[in-house]
Amino acid sequence: MADKTSPDVDLLFRVPQGSVLGPKYYCMHTKQVGEIIKRHNIKYHCYVDDTQVYMTLNPCDKWDDISSSIETCVADISTWMNRNMLKLNKDKIQFIGFSSKQHVKKTENLRIKVGSSYINVFMSVRNLGLMLDNTLGMEKQVNYICKSCYYQIRNIGIILKNARF
Repeated sequence: MADKTSPDVDLLFRVPQGSVLGPKYYCMHTKQVGEIIKRHNIKYHCYVDDTQVYMTLNPCDKWDDISSSIETCVADISTWMNRNMLKLNKDKIQFIGFSSKQHVKKTENLRIKVGSSYINVFMSVRNLGLMLDNTLGMEKQVNYICKSCYYQIRNIGIILKNARF
């Protein structure tokens, strides 16, 4: 079997999922997304195919100007992706505004237009397994960890109950 090979297949527009070079090719291919974001004076982080854009705001900043900048940036990214046979998954876009507990009411009604629909502000989001809420409190994260621990402890209890020593 070691001397047999699979038949050749021409791949015109993709890299097989799970290939060793897939993540590197993806990063090389989407490098221009970072350039688009920079042109709009927005900061960003990328982790594989997950891109996070963020801005630091001052209390005197006007939301209309900020949202317009973000909306234009997302529209430019979407246009670039369409030209490069990629799709912006609008269902996965999340928007959160961080503020103090005293000012959280000011961020509750914010929203961003993406295409023909609006993204409302989220009260909490997940970032690489960490639950972040809009006041950067840890209550959601602690509750999430406790729930996960109780689930695992319950499973251990069931295993021990059914175990025969």
